[in-house]
Amino acid sequence: MSETILPAFFSGQKIGTMLIEPSGIKTSFTVRCSRPAVGEIFRAWAVFEGARLLVGVMQPLDGGLFARRAFSRMELKSAGAEQGREMMAEILGQGQAQPQVKSPPLAREEGPKSSDGWQSFDPAAVRISDAALSRALNEATGVLYKKDKGGVALAAPLRRGEPFAFAPLFCLVSPRIIGERAYGVLSVDNGGRPRGAST
Repeated sequence: MSETILPAFFSGQKIGTMLIEPSGIKTSFTVRCSRPAVGEIFRAWAVFEGARLLVGVMQPLDGGLFARRAFSRMELKSAGAEQGREMMAEILGQGQAQPQVKSPPLAREEGPKSSDGWQSFDPAAVRISDAALSRALNEATGVLYKKDKGGVALAAPLRRGEPFAFAPLFCLVSPRIIGERAYGVLSVDNGGRPRGAST
């Protein structure tokens, strides 16, 4: 898949673009658009024949909005995101239904063998108010979460030769083995803010 620029739509109207940039073992999806409305949370989706990818919650940028996320080859292959398929970006606000597709959404990375309550990260289930953490989660893959006392614990995989998702907040991260894999765990309070190293 070569670098591609595609249209982004909101309620059937083109309001921005989606840039797809391959880089090594990952491919970045960046959606930029004008702000459809004020005071509402918007999510960007990459939609194509038979599948969809959640790019992320859109963040303010230069008077408009943007979202960026990098997907591994495994994730793209699982979703059926093959070169040559017709694709576009769709911007959805709160209360709007997810894009309708024929096949199920993106298959997540295989979780740990012993879950111990950990689940694949679901942005709809966890409130995040910290801007740096929100950006990191939008671009991360393989992140886990579970409820803990007073908030949520987030676990990002530690992989040799790959960037760590929580690098901007590394001083608040504690290492942990989950299901025989190495993770960095960050604790987030009920307000969606990092609260220090998880124990």
